[in-house]
Amino acid sequence: MPHQNPVSVEEKIADALRAAPPHIAATATVVDYDMTVLREGSPEWTCMPTPPDTPWPAPMCGDQTTMQWFRDWFTGKTPTIDRIGISYMLLGEAGADFDHPEATVPPEGKDWYRAGPHLMMVFPASAGDLTTGIEHDTTTGMPYTRPFRGAQPLLVMPVALPNQRLAWLPEPGPDDQRRTGDRYRCAHCGTTLVYEAACSCAEHCSHAEICCGAPMEKVAT
Repeated sequence: MPHQNPVSVEEKIADALRAAPPHIAATATVVDYDMTVLREGSPEWTCMPTPPDTPWPAPMCGDQTTMQWFRDWFTGKTPTIDRIGISYMLLGEAGADFDHPEATVPPEGKDWYRAGPHLMMVFPASAGDLTTGIEHDTTTGMPYTRPFRGAQPLLVMPVALPNQRLAWLPEPGPDDQRRTGDRYRCAHCGTTLVYEAACSCAEHCSHAEICCGAPMEKVAT
């Protein structure tokens, strides 16, 4: 199914929050790509939706240091951070040009590159080049670096391959059994799942109903 970029404010917020672990996304600020605030939240983390016209989902959620690093770089300044910055792209990334992060379309004759779910680190200039010897291959699932002209390379640490997605599995609880008629609804697309028969899994087994890359919510019956 082709990816459809989020359009409404609600769609953009839902898309942006899928970039980070649920416990971070729950309180994060959400901004659009022009930095318009879409949802007020904690200043510690800022999430952004997938860029326009991107062929795959690619939202990002970064801490304050990371957001400063990117603001500096995209305005033509040398990043002046004084500590490591951390960010998440847990739906992966679709990039136009690996060597030119500012590009919005691929070079003539080339296609978009795709990276799997990952987290990233940016480093202050005082740290020196800590990433010497790390490869640049986005397809293997191994750590790689991405060059940013005039700044330290960005370190990317994949947690899955480009064609894989993550699912958050809750710990089993006292009401973790699945019974006939139990209903679960996706908060993102509205899809509903109904159990036609009780699940016969052992009591200690975890269950997870996943849709749009996130746990579905149980509907009261």
